[in-house]
Amino acid sequence: MRKTALSCLFLLALVSLAHASNFEDIEDIREILAPHLNPELMLLKYNITEDEFFAVLDHAENMLYQEPTANPGLVCGTCLSAFKYLLSFKSEILLQLIQYAAFQYCTYTKMQTEVICKAAADSFMPIIIPSLAKHYLGPTRVCPTILLCSDYYKELNLDEDIATILKDKPVKADPTPTGRKTVKMLHISDMHIDFEYVPGTEANCGDFQCCEAVHGPAKTPESAAGEWGAQTCDLPPATAIQALRFIEEKIKPDFAVWTGDNSDHAIWRHTREINTNATLWIGEQMKAIFNSTVKVFPIDGNHECYPIYNFDHFTDRENSVKTAFSEAWQGWIGAKAASDVKKQLFYSSFYEPLNLKIIALETNACDDGNYFLLENPTDAGGMLAWLRQELLDAESKGQSAYIIGHIPADNCMDQWARRYEAIVDRFNYTIRGQFFGHSHNDFFRMFYTQDRTTPVGVQFIAGSLTTLGKQNPSFRVFEIDVDTAIPIRYHQYTLNLTKYNKMGKVDKIEWDETYEVLSEYNLTDISPASMHILRNRIKDEPKTTGAKVIHHYHTNDRASGNATSYYCTSLAIHTDQSACQNGRSVKEQAASFLEKLSGPWIERIGNQTLVTM
Repeated sequence: MRKTALSCLFLLALVSLAHASNFEDIEDIREILAPHLNPELMLLKYNITEDEFFAVLDHAENMLYQEPTANPGLVCGTCLSAFKYLLSFKSEILLQLIQYAAFQYCTYTKMQTEVICKAAADSFMPIIIPSLAKHYLGPTRVCPTILLCSDYYKELNLDEDIATILKDKPVKADPTPTGRKTVKMLHISDMHIDFEYVPGTEANCGDFQCCEAVHGPAKTPESAAGEWGAQTCDLPPATAIQALRFIEEKIKPDFAVWTGDNSDHAIWRHTREINTNATLWIGEQMKAIFNSTVKVFPIDGNHECYPIYNFDHFTDRENSVKTAFSEAWQGWIGAKAASDVKKQLFYSSFYEPLNLKIIALETNACDDGNYFLLENPTDAGGMLAWLRQELLDAESKGQSAYIIGHIPADNCMDQWARRYEAIVDRFNYTIRGQFFGHSHNDFFRMFYTQDRTTPVGVQFIAGSLTTLGKQNPSFRVFEIDVDTAIPIRYHQYTLNLTKYNKMGKVDKIEWDETYEVLSEYNLTDISPASMHILRNRIKDEPKTTGAKVIHHYHTNDRASGNATSYYCTSLAIHTDQSACQNGRSVKEQAASFLEKLSGPWIERIGNQTLVTM
């Protein structure tokens, strides 16, 4: 495996800038680093001299500008030691410089307000820089790149991995519901509670998060934050409590899936404790209101991370979050699943009334906003390998399976999403449902066989309970066939926010059943085959079916857009969506910036000894 030296030199240049007081006058890396070297430490701890150290760095720099050269008398061990020592340099100055530069760029280009720009720069750069350094300056990565060591890793071939996943796919007829009896399953997602929400404050403040005391009283009655929410703000706690009470009194679900994103969008004031406590608060409300009659299967979202999206699957950094959720959820998911949450956050739990294994995925492991993946994007946490084993276990026991998670596959990096799709294809008989959130929109995503002819799975995307993004609060209730765990239909519920804000502070607010999916779209069921038909009708019937889908997508009267766009967006993988939109092949679609920077999936080669960093 050979990687370009450009990325390596990029990091070397950043280190150079960090140590140079006036880097316009600096001629080479030796002048930058020499004042900071400790020759005695280099020799005693790293078994390398100053001359050997710079010989390696000079060789690395030369590799950028010249054709690959012969080994200039250097050996692999010297290279490994040189880069181990380089990574030992303190990074405080580097981090301050990059944070400031990112802040200035963000503010100058008006990507966000100054407050958000500074918070984002302060939060993310301490993750980005070490992750890139571990990836591109790690001894076992860079030394093979500059031809001083043989490869420690090999690239994983996506097509070969997919073929391996699918090689033992059984031939089975699609399962059929018996219709003998059904139970109700609640799907609720993206609550985004704003504990600072104050009715009557300014809802159109111009900032990303309004409706709080800091913005003062509303300038006009029309711009006042309503008693139960505003479509420019996150959700008041009182509205969340009312939603849970309505569900308990009127819906009476048998069980529920709760797919994350519980803290507000005010990332500039987030802390690990604030983000975690939002989830714990909602969990306590559920336990009190549902009174232990409803078993809930939760999973985290990107807003449970601190900073958002960034969940570290490589170290014990997230231990406090995993421990808190493990303890809070154990009564619902059981001791074994809670133990898994404490170790890795993703888990599986058995729901006996349906002979159903519920598999909960920690989807920050695939998201291209998770900068920890810059270090190594290869199946973070081993979750996809674990998912296959969980599904093999369910298959061998004759169990059905649901997969729940926060971030749908189209928001995942392509390498992850395509392997996930192959797993869905392989176990399409066992997987009876997939339930996700994140988009805040009422929609679905389709999975197909590798030849793109046969639908094999559907990710049902619930709308959000939060109002931010001009939404009305919503949730879904599925009717589930008891004998097969197959979802028969779902009912979409939405709050008429305008109506209840006009009523003001009342004892009870109620959600309306906006539609029932079978009658609304003239479907016989919500199987992958039927949802594939619905997908095609979005494009073929833009003024009827397409218009309905677009209207419900926004959960308000803000329906707009081209039906073909929604037809393309209903595909499960982002590059497939792009190809559908622009007419070019999937291979011609550009990968995300993070996916390009994090590189291919890799695995260790044979018995090659790795160097501890």
